[in-house]
This record gives sequence, C-alpha cells and structure tokens, in this order.
Amino acid sequence: MSSIKIADSTALCLVGHVVFFHNGAVITCDSAIRYSDRMMDCYRNVVVNKDSTFIYGDKADYNGLLNEARIYSPLIKMVDKDATLYTYNFTFNTLTNIGRYYGGGTMSQKDNLMESDEGYYYADNRELIGVRNVEMQNPQYTISSDSVTYNMDTEIATFDTPSYIWNDQDEFLTARRGSYNAKEDLYTFTDSSYIMTKTQELWADTIVYRQTGQDAVLRNNIQIADQEQKAMAFGDYGQYWGDKKQALLTRDPSVLSYEEGEQPDTVFMRSDSIFIYTLNRFRNDSVPTQKTADSLAAETPAPSPAADSAAVRPATNGPGRPPIPTLPDGQAPPPASAPAPPPVPAGNDTETPADSAQRNIPGETADSLAQSEPPVPDSVSTSDSVRKAKKRPVDPKKLEKERLRKEKEEARTAKIKAKIKASREKAAAIARAQQEQEWARQRKELARRFLKGKATSEDTLALLKLDSLQQVFAADTLAASPDSTVQKTPSPAPAADSATVKAAADSAAIVDPADSLVRIVRGYYNVRIYRSDFQAVCDSIVGFSIDSTIHMYTNPVLWNGENQITAQTVDIFTKNQTIEKAVFKGEPLMCSRVDSTHFNQVKGKVIETYFNNGEIFKTDVNGNGQTYYYMEDGDSTDRYISGFLVAECADITFRFTERQVSEIVYRGNPSYSIYPMDKIPETQSQLMKGFKWEIERKPTKEQVFTRTIRPSQRARYETLSKPTYPITGRIDKQRTELPKSGWIDRTDRYLSQEALEFVRSLGN
Repeated sequence: MSSIKIADSTALCLVGHVVFFHNGAVITCDSAIRYSDRMMDCYRNVVVNKDSTFIYGDKADYNGLLNEARIYSPLIKMVDKDATLYTYNFTFNTLTNIGRYYGGGTMSQKDNLMESDEGYYYADNRELIGVRNVEMQNPQYTISSDSVTYNMDTEIATFDTPSYIWNDQDEFLTARRGSYNAKEDLYTFTDSSYIMTKTQELWADTIVYRQTGQDAVLRNNIQIADQEQKAMAFGDYGQYWGDKKQALLTRDPSVLSYEEGEQPDTVFMRSDSIFIYTLNRFRNDSVPTQKTADSLAAETPAPSPAADSAAVRPATNGPGRPPIPTLPDGQAPPPASAPAPPPVPAGNDTETPADSAQRNIPGETADSLAQSEPPVPDSVSTSDSVRKAKKRPVDPKKLEKERLRKEKEEARTAKIKAKIKASREKAAAIARAQQEQEWARQRKELARRFLKGKATSEDTLALLKLDSLQQVFAADTLAASPDSTVQKTPSPAPAADSATVKAAADSAAIVDPADSLVRIVRGYYNVRIYRSDFQAVCDSIVGFSIDSTIHMYTNPVLWNGENQITAQTVDIFTKNQTIEKAVFKGEPLMCSRVDSTHFNQVKGKVIETYFNNGEIFKTDVNGNGQTYYYMEDGDSTDRYISGFLVAECADITFRFTERQVSEIVYRGNPSYSIYPMDKIPETQSQLMKGFKWEIERKPTKEQVFTRTIRPSQRARYETLSKPTYPITGRIDKQRTELPKSGWIDRTDRYLSQEALEFVRSLGN
C-alpha cells in the first residue's frame, strides 16, 4: 500500500488481494487506486459479488456516491445461480441490485436463451429485461420483440410491445402485450392477439392459449378463419378444446361460409350461442374397444378358490350376528352337528345356469357357517352352563375336521358360483359380439355409401340412430358388468350436450379415409340465416359437413324471393354453399304474396322444394295436397286477380319460371273449384289453417352480420424472418478466440478466504 499524487489530491494505491465492501456488496481485485472512501478504481481479476450474483471483469470503477460499479473487459460475464449473461458493457448498482448492459448481451439459463442490444437485470427477483432487437428461444418457442421481461425463477416471458412467436407446433403467434409461461406452456395475450396455424387464422383482443392441449379462451372481437373449410366464425367470447376439436362462441356470435369462383356468394348465420365440432366419422371409439376387452375378460376362467380361502370364505361375524367366542388357542367353538349338504347334480340340457344355481348351490341365500353356527349360550341366565361345558369338552380333532369340511364346502360353493358367473358372462359376450358384428356390417355399408358420394339424408339419420343405439347398449353393458376391471375403467366422456354429436363421434368403419373428418355446427336460440338468394330463421339449427345438410328446429321459416315456407322442421341440402333441396315436415305450408291481402298457399304432409342456382324451380307436395291459388290477368303494368282456385289431391308438383309458377300437376283424384273473385262463398276461407305471413321475421344482412372482416395476414407473416441470434453468435465466437489473448472465462463462484475474513471483521 502506497500513496500517489494525482493533481491536487493524494490517492492510495493498494496491491494484492484487495477487498472493498459497500451496501452488502463485495468487490475483489488484484490492485486498486482509492481516491476517497467512496471512489476507487479496481484492476485485474475484478469480481463484484452480492448474494448469488457474481460479475467478472478486467477493470472496474466504483462510485460510492452513486452506489454504482462500472465493469470493463473485452467480454464481461455475470452469473446468478443457473443464469449466465455475457455482454460488452455493464454497470451494477449495489444498493438497488440492478444491473444494466448495453452494446449487446446474451443470457442463457437451462434451455432458455435471450439476447438484446441492451437490458436490465434485477437481481432481487431475478428478472432480465431485454430492450431493442430482442430475440429469445427455448425448445418450445422462438420470440422476436423490442422488449421482453424474463423471470429466471418462474420462466415467464412478458412483453409490452409488438412481439412475434414461432412455437414447436408450426404455429405463429403475435400480440402487442402478453406473456408466455414455459412451465405451464401457457400463452396469455391481452392486446391485438393473433394466431396462425397451417389452415387457420385467429384474431381476438385477448387470447389465453395452452399449447399442450391446444385449448384456448378468447375474448372480444374474435375472428376465426378456416382456409380449408372456407368458413369464418365471430364472437366476443369463445372457448376451444383442441383435444376434442370443439369450439363454443357466445356474445353476438356469427359464422359465415363463402364460395369462390365466377359467382361468389356467402352464407351468414348468427344465434345466441354457436357450438362447432370436428369429428372423425369413421373412427372407432373407446366403447367398442372396451367391449372387446370385456369379451376377452368374460372368456377368461376365474381363479381357483383354493388360491385364497379367505377370499371365498363367508364372514362369520357379519351384521346381526353375535360375536364368536374363542378358546385360549384361538380356535372357534365347534358348531352343532349338521347334515352334510347333498351333492350337486349335473345340470340337464334344458336347465339354465341361473336355474342350476338356484337349485344346486347350498347356502345360496344364507351363510352356511351362519346356518350351522349355534347361538352362544348366556352364562348368566343359564345356571348350569359351566356344568354342561364340563360334560361336553371340546375335541380339537373334531374341531379341525369340522373346519376343514366347512372350507371344502365353501370352496366348492364358490367354484360353482364362479362357473355360473363365467357362463353368464360368456353368453353375454357372445350376444355382444353378434350385435357388434351386425352393427359393424351396417356401418361398413353406410361408410361405403358416404365414400362413394351416394349417401342420402336417410343414410345420415340411419348412421346417427345406429350409433346412438350402440352408445346406449354400451352404457347398459358397462353398468351391468360385474367385472371389476370394467368398473374401474372410466367411461368415455360425453360430448357437449347432444346425443347427436356423441353418436357422430362414435361412428366406426373399417376404412379411415383422409376426408372422414366431419364438421358439425350447432346454433341455439334466435337463429338467423342470410344469403342473397334465401333467408331463414328458427330457434335452433345443426349443420353437417359430411353431406352438406342443415336441420332447422322450432318455428323455422325459409324465404326465397317472395316465397315463404313454414313447418315444424326443415332439412336443407346444399352443394358448394348453394341450396339444392329443402324438405319441410310437420304441417308445412308454402305461400307467396300476390298483393297486400291475397296469398297463394300450398299445404301437405311433406313439402320438398328443389333449387337451381339458388332459385326455386320445382316443389313437390306429398300427401294431402291442398292449394289456394289466385289467377291473374293483364300485362305487367296492369295486372289484376281474376279468380280463386281451391284444389285438393294426393300429391302436387309446381314448376317455376323466374320465381313464378309456370305449371301445376295434380295427382291422385284431384278435385278443384274455381271462383270468380266476386263469387267466392262466405264459407270458403281464403287462408289455410296455420297460415301466418311472417315477413317481419325475414332477416336482412345487417340483422345477421355486423362484423368487420379482417383481411388475411398469412402472406405477411409467412415471409417474416425468424430470429438468427447475431449477438449470441458474435459473443460465442469471441469466447473461443479471446482466451488466446489472456481473457479468462471464469467459473469460480466464491470469495477468497481473505475476502471472507475482511467482511467478517466488519461485523457482517
């Protein structure tokens, strides 16, 4: 230690194992110049340590007034437990325990890597904030951003600037604000959130997304675009279950399907809530698999009762029985003598296993030991009990013989029960197998028709009914099965809220084609549909992509131009997003307005309407056909109603040209009357029973869809460059080359003995 003159002041020069202590931080070096008790320079092998944080450099300036140590080295290293930071410039505040780096830095921790132009390290909570050109990665994701906060303990990365994420599922995610929890594999985006997969794009204000199961919760301004299905979904609240491929949309939800080509058009639908399912139509589900296991289990012989006599021995101290007294040697007293049970005769061919069991098993309805067990005498009430006991001493040999006889009888009984149980289970398994074989044959035939494009709506309903029966049969079988293996196996979780969806998921077939995925859309309450050529309303709706059918329930109404059709249920068949056929059942009634007070009306048991390019060209009325038709005369500028036609017959066919009836064909003993308008009898009603003109319910596009469609961002983000980590690459290269010039990549995380003794001497 010596003094040196620097300008007008004197400094102290320290050489060899120099140690400084301030604010709980320890600074060690080979030599130092101390300008004052708060100002000093440190040289060679500089280490700044506080708690678990170690900073290594070649030189350091310490300003005690600012509580700041500035580290210098060709490459500065900071270590805090399992995290390591390399940078070119670093300062550390010993009071706040905050470090700052600039000029580029890279941090690594386990499988995590983060680099940025500059950043801040908060040692107290082990958080690193990277600023400008931040690039981050681990095996699950890659991030590019202008600012990221990463917590070393929780492994949560948080950002407040537009950030771009590529994950290991080939998904792209971006948001203005959010976080990623690596331990939970959970993304939480809260501003301008966006996810892009191979076939879908998803927007929302807020997205909470768990990558492991691909489950997501979405809030506000939701838009989901499916490129393959040419469909979009909208809402302000949504949930998606990736493992089930199910989605729920609420809060003003709507969906649309669009077509491209020479005449593009779009179908819009809204309802109070919308469920979307994607199912594999021909996938074997867990129920048939369980049945197979049951069948195998039923044919497996039961274990021999002799293996564990306790397992088949009836309890001798059950409810309602007195305690069994024991002798000093632990043996139970012998029961009163009882005749041996008769031998079990072989069952005849006509006898069922149940009958055999009822007739032949001794002690079937009562415990054999309990039947032969005498009541224990009351020593208090029976005055000569002691004397009687002396007159009848217990014979151990007889006792053992009786016990062996009992065990043999019980084992024999259990064996008979096991045989009967196995016989019953085998018979049930055979019945199940036969039923499954028949169902498989029917499913295979239906699958063949679907794959060849020959399926009809009846085939769809048949398959749904078949699978519903299978599900009920499976549930009954599992519930009735006494097999403990079956009882421990959880039953398949039911799908959302409909047997139809469950049945569709349970469909099975021999083949598994690439196009076997089925999309099912369900809408509940206040359903409205709009397309330029037809509109519809109802209370609930379900659509199947497998056969392009739409089924409407509860007060459905459909409009095509001036034509209105009502019924209890409506089945619509489409192709390429265009309606081809509609079937109306349950008091269907078709009408069109002639003027403000007159309506053409048609009624029957079933009405089938056919469309060409979205326009009605034919309507078939099947069963109890009725027609009210107003005949018109005059030209287009001066048309008037000249007569009223009332007709009844079995079936009617209407043909249309330019939305006007051009031909009517009556079949099956038609009868009709034509009245001049001024000769219509008062007894002749001009409105059919059930008629209701509901033009006020006819929706407009604005009543169905009010969203602003976001344009696709796929082209933009697919060309976005992924992180290349230039800072990390440059630093890794220098870590290899610098040791040649004397730089040491230090790994020591401890203080020297001299430093520890100095700190202790200060009372710390």
